[in-house]
Amino acid sequence: MSTEANYKPLEAGEYLVELGSIKEKTTKKGDPMLTLTYQVKRKVGEEAGTPSKAKGRLIFDNLILSHANPQVEEITRERASKFLKSVGVDDGIDGIGGDYSKLKEYIEMPFIAKVKVEEGNNGYPASNKVTSFKRR
Repeated sequence: MSTEANYKPLEAGEYLVELGSIKEKTTKKGDPMLTLTYQVKRKVGEEAGTPSKAKGRLIFDNLILSHANPQVEEITRERASKFLKSVGVDDGIDGIGGDYSKLKEYIEMPFIAKVKVEEGNNGYPASNKVTSFKRR
């Protein structure tokens, strides 16, 4: 498979994924954020143990931790809560005391991600975005 094919977005659908890594970064404006990398195991509906074209593909999610617009922080809180609920933390972000650093405790925990393709803009190519999180 060519390198270019590795970066082509996955087709929209549901995938079995797990949190692969979390990195602390800053936005271009200097706001602190976490970049979560989800690793795809297979597309939902594919038999476990059979080869999957999607296996090993990565999906990135940025959670902005502090921002001048409180709505941005609320979106981060909601996304983190939905992720946590999908891996068994029923109270979401409140279940880990609002401490985003504890997200790393959920690396390699599988869940189902509904993925869409976002068109590229501002010179960036099309990419995938997780639109919903479900328990496996």
